[in-house]
Order: sequence, then C-alpha cells, then structure tokens
Amino acid sequence: MPFTFTGILFVAALSVALGIASGPPKVFSVVSLALWYLALNARGRPSVLDYGGWWGEATAFTAAAWLAAALLAAGGAVVAHRVLGTRP
Repeated sequence: MPFTFTGILFVAALSVALGIASGPPKVFSVVSLALWYLALNARGRPSVLDYGGWWGEATAFTAAAWLAAALLAAGGAVVAHRVLGTRP
C-alpha cells in the first residue's frame, strides 16, 4: 500500500511540474506513458521501475527514491510557477 501511494504522489507531482513548465499536457502524456510502459513491461525487474508496487518487487529504498523524486517534482513545480508566473 505505501508503494501505491508513493506512485500516485509521484505521478501527481510530475503532472503538475510538467504542466507548469511546458504548458500543454502533451509532455506529461508522453513521459507518463513511457514510464508506465517501462514499469509494466519490466515486470518488477529491476525493482527500481516498480514505482507503483504492481509487481511486489519494490523495496523500501525504491519507495524512498520515488518519494524523493515526487518531492523534487513538486519543488520544481513551485519554482517554475514563480519564475514563469512573473512574466508579463
């Protein structure tokens, strides 16, 4: 269950960050579908790609790494919003 929560948090933070940075949703669609394709077709090998915990191969380190990536994406979204939001 914590792996699924981490995966959902990562995808949500990534969508906000890419949406603010790029504008149209195409970039997020391509990145998220490519990541999902890799995660599902790898079948949990290597465990690093099991960001949603689908295959049961994810470790605590994997969850921590994806949580860190989610926090970086959320922080990047805040920075991008401040930088791009101040343009005339």
